[in-house]
Amino acid sequence: MDRPTGFSIPSNVSISEFTQSYSFADKQEIDRFSSNSGLMCFDNVTYENVAVCEFNKGKKLGSGAFGNVFEATFARNDKKVAVKECVARINSENYILLGWAKRMGRELEINSTSHQCENLLKCHGYIITPESHVFLYLELMSISLAQLSRAVGKISDRFVGKFAVDVVTGMHYLRRLQMVHRDLKPDNMLIDEFGMPEVFTTLPGAPPYKSSVDVWSFAISMLELIRGEHPLVGQEHDLLNAVIPALTREEAPFLHELINDCLRRKPSERPRIQALPDHEAIRRIKGETDIREEVRQWLRRFLA
Repeated sequence: MDRPTGFSIPSNVSISEFTQSYSFADKQEIDRFSSNSGLMCFDNVTYENVAVCEFNKGKKLGSGAFGNVFEATFARNDKKVAVKECVARINSENYILLGWAKRMGRELEINSTSHQCENLLKCHGYIITPESHVFLYLELMSISLAQLSRAVGKISDRFVGKFAVDVVTGMHYLRRLQMVHRDLKPDNMLIDEFGMPEVFTTLPGAPPYKSSVDVWSFAISMLELIRGEHPLVGQEHDLLNAVIPALTREEAPFLHELINDCLRRKPSERPRIQALPDHEAIRRIKGETDIREEVRQWLRRFLA
């Protein structure tokens, strides 16, 4: 059964018929999701009744489970954005539609408050079209950590430590909102020209038992950047029994303890997300006040 990647009511079902089978709270969720379509916010300025045609599509940036991502320019202010096109595949089981609306609504709620955390990717708004498409308009970043890793190979653990501090900040903010990410990986860690990583949020999960997955994925991502390849290459066929060699002090003087702690096989033995900002490695890296400027200069040379 296909998972829907957008929000719409099937053409053969009227709105009244659709909403009759759901609770008042469900109807409110659907109404709220639909009513915000076409609202865009840039630098505290809100634009109403925005249409898809007001964004001039540019080059393709990537693709994923939800659809393709393009660069685009908003005609009203010439701001560049990343546009994520999500195409709906709704079948007769309408409960799937409601579940997707709730998940998308939660994600957009997080994005709408992400200005409170500089390490979460900003969402300017979204548009739902009559053709069952949802267009998400996101902050445009320079490059992902995955692209950076593929281009340069191994990255100094001191620089990776700077990225780790910022990713932990985003994870901690999500945890305060009773959220886990569930898809933490370098592809979803985006950086601007100043070396500031921002995490693109995904579907919610219920803490606390799932939060250990984010902790493990965070460590795998940082290990991938340090070693220049995914730690599980060649073991994809048996992930449950996969062996990840421990990170040594020689490989990563700054991060070896943090990453090894987060990769413990038993989830209960891994650090909790809310404890990560106080981990000795994170506090040590925060004390290196010159790292941010060093990373910024390095990225400027790379992106030039």
